[in-house]
Amino acid sequence: MFFNLLKWLDSSPGHYWVVAWSVFGVVVALTLLAFCFPRETAWWQHPVVFSLAMLIALLAFRWPVLFDNRQYPDPDESQLIAGASTLRYDPIFWRSVDGSTHGPLDQWPLLVAFFVRGSLDFTAARTVTTLLIWIELVSVWFLFRHLFKVGIAGLLVLPLMAAHSFTHAWSFVAYCSEHVPDALVAVGCCSLLTAWRQCGAGPPKLDRLFAAGVLLGAVPFAKLQATPIAAVAVVGGAWLALSSDSSNWHQRWRALGIFFSGAATVPALILGMVLACGIWSDFLYSYILDNIRIGGQTWPGTTTALAERSSILDSVRFAGDREFTWAEAPRMLVELGGSIFGFNEFFLWLVGFGGCALLLFPCFTKWHRRCATFAAAVLFFAILAAMAPGRAFIHYLQLVIFPAGLFGGLLAGAVLQNVAREGSSVGVPFRVVRVVIIVAFLSCGLAPQIWWRAREPQPFIGQFTVTQGALVQSEVSREILRHASSGERLGVWGWMPIFWVETGLIQATRDGNDSRQTDPYHYRGYFRTRYLRDLSRTRPPVFVDGVGVGNFIHENRGKSAHETFPELRDYIAENYHLVRDVEGTRIYVRNDRL
Repeated sequence: MFFNLLKWLDSSPGHYWVVAWSVFGVVVALTLLAFCFPRETAWWQHPVVFSLAMLIALLAFRWPVLFDNRQYPDPDESQLIAGASTLRYDPIFWRSVDGSTHGPLDQWPLLVAFFVRGSLDFTAARTVTTLLIWIELVSVWFLFRHLFKVGIAGLLVLPLMAAHSFTHAWSFVAYCSEHVPDALVAVGCCSLLTAWRQCGAGPPKLDRLFAAGVLLGAVPFAKLQATPIAAVAVVGGAWLALSSDSSNWHQRWRALGIFFSGAATVPALILGMVLACGIWSDFLYSYILDNIRIGGQTWPGTTTALAERSSILDSVRFAGDREFTWAEAPRMLVELGGSIFGFNEFFLWLVGFGGCALLLFPCFTKWHRRCATFAAAVLFFAILAAMAPGRAFIHYLQLVIFPAGLFGGLLAGAVLQNVAREGSSVGVPFRVVRVVIIVAFLSCGLAPQIWWRAREPQPFIGQFTVTQGALVQSEVSREILRHASSGERLGVWGWMPIFWVETGLIQATRDGNDSRQTDPYHYRGYFRTRYLRDLSRTRPPVFVDGVGVGNFIHENRGKSAHETFPELRDYIAENYHLVRDVEGTRIYVRNDRL
């Protein structure tokens, strides 16, 4: 029945849009019911009802990309899936899997999905993405329910929900390294700001402070680039704890100690694991020192202007050699956002509304001023984190989506709760002021997104009818499976983690790509030695050289093929035989398998 429903929805754009917009309309209706009839015991106010409605809205718009079971231009999703599949056999990160720019916490949700589903593919990964976004939305909604009246929380979260539901940018819908840190920051901020009462009075709830510290302290081990966002949230939490008006100094320092203890928990556990397993050098070189260098290229999907500015395919940039300067960062933020349809319609309008609302900052209560300051700092450092590498990678912009939704919604709530009363004191009816503020907020935060989404076609409609949701498999992967079985090892040279996903084989080396073995930089020798050691230890039945025309990044065999690494060339020549050269990829089989 479910399969037939998807076929019916996929058979016509009209079917898809009627259902998607109907579900979105139900969510809007629930928010308006809560706003117009704010009875907390009513069924439309129940947290489960609204939370499930938001999840269904996400799925109603996103299901075509969930069942489009193939890799998009960016191979990061394949690398994350391959890493999670490999961790089943050796769960120690940096020993069995090296995520390069991402840490173990990015892999663990996929590992959970594997045990639930029994396998991992793009559909499973994108389902996890949707669930992480849903957790983010529920967190910010609970935060707004706590800070303001329950009846307006749904309205405040609508722009953020629309941004996540409407997008079909492949850099946003695929599972990538930003989704876990985004969820951790969202839940951490929710736990932090709800630790105090609605008005900020009284001592905080220590269990929520500790939980907030744990979540924020975990962010650097999901994605190191998101550390500034977590750091400013931790600093903001310390400031809130020390500036609490209704606590004595003993209670303040105790709250601060509990919060910092939570923030130190995950780092202590992971660093303890690193030391106990003897992988300190791998952690240091690959996760700390290697992330100092900045390598990259312009990804498909950026604007033509950006592609012309970069022109660095098949090349590497290092720290200090940026694609754009700090002075150009604001312009590049807008230009990158413009290359993702729907992003600027959300970000610029909502942040613009929040900026205007800051003009009314003196009218806020002391607690709302502190919360607004906290949200503004998180947003600023999120933008800083996204633009700091100086690279035109559009998936970095995911780091600013939750902070923008928090900033805009929190400022709108503060204006509603404080300025509306000021208006009523000078003769303007309270309800009239509230309606004007809500209309202004939704006109900025929601109307531009609806206008864009209503005019833009959904490019994935019709794909399910063709593939039936099955994992798309290349001729290279079919050839690999003629010589190896699912669950065995596969050695890959190049930047083609797709082969692990399509075959169900696991990594023979801990690296998901060979950029650190081919890039001419200081630590290349270290990573080459480690790669050959891993390959010699696991002895995969099949080794593929994914350098060739049509493959990702590395197309020139004279510059990047495995023969450019002499020790690897000799090892492959001694232990493997070439069986086929297909689709730009050479496939080698271990001698005893022939």
